[in-house]
Order: sequence, then C-alpha cells, then structure tokens
Amino acid sequence: MTGFDPLRLEVLKNGLEATAQEMGVVLKLTSFSPNIKERMDASCAIFDAKAQLVAQAEHVPVHLGSMLRAVGPTLALIEPLAQGDVVILNDPYVGGAHLPDITLVAPVFVEGRCIAYVATRAHHSDVGGMEPGSMPGRSTEIFQEGLIIPPVRLYRQGTEQTDIMAMILANVRTPEERKGDINAQLAALRIGIRRIDELAHRIGSQTLEDGFAAILDYTERRVLKRLAELPSGSWTSEDCLDDDGSSDDPVVIKLRVDVMPDKMVLDFTGSSRLRRGNINAVQAMVHSSVFYSIKILMDPTLPPNSGVMRPVTILIPEGSFLDAKMPAAVCAANTETTQRLADTVLKAFSQFAPDRIAAASQGTMNLVGVGGRPAQRQTVHLH
Repeated sequence: MTGFDPLRLEVLKNGLEATAQEMGVVLKLTSFSPNIKERMDASCAIFDAKAQLVAQAEHVPVHLGSMLRAVGPTLALIEPLAQGDVVILNDPYVGGAHLPDITLVAPVFVEGRCIAYVATRAHHSDVGGMEPGSMPGRSTEIFQEGLIIPPVRLYRQGTEQTDIMAMILANVRTPEERKGDINAQLAALRIGIRRIDELAHRIGSQTLEDGFAAILDYTERRVLKRLAELPSGSWTSEDCLDDDGSSDDPVVIKLRVDVMPDKMVLDFTGSSRLRRGNINAVQAMVHSSVFYSIKILMDPTLPPNSGVMRPVTILIPEGSFLDAKMPAAVCAANTETTQRLADTVLKAFSQFAPDRIAAASQGTMNLVGVGGRPAQRQTVHLH
C-alpha cells in the first residue's frame, strides 16, 4: 500500500494492537465477575469499515478465530449503525460462540463517516437457562442453555435502550453482576473509539484506513512466505471426543490438509454428524481452532487479523457436528470441541512440520461448574 514504509506500518500496527490491549485493561479493571476480572475470558478487537479484523488483543485463544466473524454477520442482520449506536448479541449462529459469550459492537465515526468498528466479547457467569452458569451438561437444545440475544441496539445514538437492558437482566440469575460486566464492556468500547479517533485526527482518517488495508496485506504476505517454505502435499489426521454427553458413542473429527505454495485447504469431511448433546460447534468455533493452529505453524508472532486466513480455506461438511444449526445445543463446543479440534489440526501439521509443532495437549478444558442459590434467611423468635 503506497505511503507505508515498513517502519511506519510497524508503528501503526503496534498502535492498534496497543489500543486493543488497553480496551482489555479497562474491561478487566471495571468488570464485576471473576470470569472477566480474574481469568480474563474476554477479547477486544478493532475492525475496518468492511468488518475485517485488523487488530486483536491476545487475551484468550479460543476467541482468535471466532472474532473474525463477530462483526460481519452482525452488520448483515441490522440496519446501518449511526454514531453512538452499540449492538449487543450472543447468538452463536450469528457470529457468536456460545450463549455466555456476550459481544458488543460499536462503530467509529470520524468527520461523519464510519471508518472502523470496535468490539468486545466476554464470558458472563450466567445468562439464564436450565442450570446456574449457563453451561448445562445435559442440554440437548440451545433454548436450555440460556437467553438468546440476536443483534439488537443496546444504545441508539448514545441513548441506552432501557427496555433491552431490562429484558436481559430479567432473564439471568445475577442481574447486578451482568449489568456491571456489560457496563465494563461499554467502557472498553469507549476507550477504543477514543483512541482510534485520536489516531485518525493525528494522521488523517484516509491514511488510517489505508493503513488498515496495508496491515492485512502485510500479514497475508508473511503467511504466504511461510507457506512457500512448507512441503506441498496432503496429510490426514483423526481424533475423537469420548462422547457427546447424551450417548456413549465417540464423536469423530476427520481432517485432510492440502498444502500448496500459495494456499492451504483444511477439509473436515467425514466428521461425525450433528449430535444430540451439546458438543456441536458453530463454524466460528472451527475457525478459532484453525486460526490458533495456523499461528503456531506459521509464526506465533503473526498479527492476529484477517490477513492470516486469506490463503486458508476451511471446508466444513454440512450436517456435521462442526456445522451446528438452530436449535442444536452448543455450549460445550467452545470449551471442549475446540480443544480437540486444535489437537487434530496440529496432529496433521506435525506430519510435515514436526519441528514447529508441540506435542498434543489433553484435548479438554477440564471445565467444572459450581452453582447454587442463596440460602433463605430464617428469623428466629426468642420467647
């Protein structure tokens, strides 16, 4: 991209990544729940005006690929955003992950024109459903897993839509904590908007937009360089989850990786069909596991943006448990299926790049949920 020498591009790239990191600091410091404040199960990111991921803070690996698809599908289902609008959603089938992951998206306007979007996703401790924590082990449909929020405006031109907030808080077990965490996400968006606005006024909004494109092109070039160094050919791998929580039948993941000098194709044909239990994954989850694995294979220092995936094609068989459709249960895919997917992808990569791939992990997040209800106070009368 003209006008961007390597030094200037590096400064801009680091500035945008620092903005995403600062958004994360604000989110962590102002949040209420341990999920965010203690273990930072959250992500903050910057997108260009075409909803392409430009910069993301590397807070939690499982959000790396899913954030790629966080804004585009959302904007496709809602009327154009105005300055001061904030969209809230958690629908896994619209750029989401699982229901506890609530995403907020806001446009960045400079001189009356939208030049970017900022987004934050955070795992909330409870969003309703059949069990406290909204990660039920026995769910067989998404309606059991919590409140489904399609893309709706939480703020319209700077004004909170109190009916939307009231509806959300009425359907969760810990409304005060939810309100606090949503407000923390809003604070993170505001700092992101402020920093991008400052940058646009410092270097010019058009220059900044050109810089977005240059960063994505730069990342793509780095991936292509690594691809050209890999041997061409086809490799396969297979793994499975022990069961789906509903039956004892293993859930199979099959993968074929085709490597070419300028392209990589990952084909999951042959994987198990959609299951009754809640290990079904929406496509964004598959993208997360692949994105994470690609960074390990190519270069862990690759900027986490859409440029990484430009030379990569992912083929997900329709009707498989990796292509979940409404109303399939999906809550465990974000915690369990993604882990086993990453191991399966790395298993294939290790066959042609063994010096770059570590040994497999245990393929599970070891998630334990503990929930309950406050004990009723008893009044003791002394006579």
